[in-house]
Amino acid sequence: MIYKSVTEIHHKLEADDEKVTGKNQDDIGQAIVQITLINLIFSLDSILTAVGMMNGLEGALWVMILAVIVLNYDYGLFAHPVGKFVNDHPTVQMLGLSF
Repeated sequence: MIYKSVTEIHHKLEADDEKVTGKNQDDIGQAIVQITLINLIFSLDSILTAVGMMNGLEGALWVMILAVIVLNYDYGLFAHPVGKFVNDHPTVQMLGLSF
């Protein structure tokens, strides 16, 4: 993630204007795959942690799985508005990449 952030910041600040005409379809597909994989890894980690903390409650695993499904649906709903906001505000882009 650090490598990806540094390369994106470098691309934003140092790239030639002729080269920064837009993203091609392959870049968008790669970004979707990367975001999905990172989301799955963090979700699985959160599920394991939460289930480990709830070890005596009946059905805790299913509650956590349902929560991840609902959250992924919500991510899909809010992806476009948040993406538009971030693209419209370059300062927010740099702040997000730096974190």
